Amino acid sequence: MGGLYHRRGKETIRNYVMVDDIDAVLAKVEKSGGKIVEAKNMMQGVGLLAVIRDPEGNEFGIWTPKM
Repeated sequence: MGGLYHRRGKETIRNYVMVDDIDAVLAKVEKSGGKIVEAKNMMQGVGLLAVIRDPEGNEFGIWTPKM
C-alpha cells in the first residue's frame, strides 16, 4: 500500500493498493458495481496505475509494479 499527493483544486491524498494483475482487477470493477475513474496507464519507473471507485463512492488507486 502506498499513497501519492494528488491535487485537483485542493490538496488530497490518494491511496494506492498493489495488485498482482491490474488487468484482472479492472475486468471485475464494473461487474462488481464499481467504476473505472482513470484508465490504466504506465508511470515510468513505477508500473501500471489506474484509479477506481467502489460502489460506496470511495476512490482509490491500484498499481502493478514495473517488472
